[in-house]
Amino acid sequence: MKNIDPINALDNIQKVDAPEFMLTRIYAKIDSLKEIEVKPSIAWSLIGTFALVVVINAFVMVKSNKTNSSQDIVTEMGMNTNNSIY
Repeated sequence: MKNIDPINALDNIQKVDAPEFMLTRIYAKIDSLKEIEVKPSIAWSLIGTFALVVVINAFVMVKSNKTNSSQDIVTEMGMNTNNSIY
């Protein structure tokens, strides 16, 4: 088996020619794809649903901050750190 010196390994690289009209075929394939059309009613319903989820999420976060302190959450999840050796 022939050992190849890593420094000289790149000396054997040659330029490769692409097949003729390859770029033209790629553009033709892109142009042939159909665009997805979404009805405005569906788009507005999705926007409304997303906005509703954001509002509910904000409401829950504000409500939970009033009822639970960060120390309560740490205690409930068992994440208290005790640096005592004994």
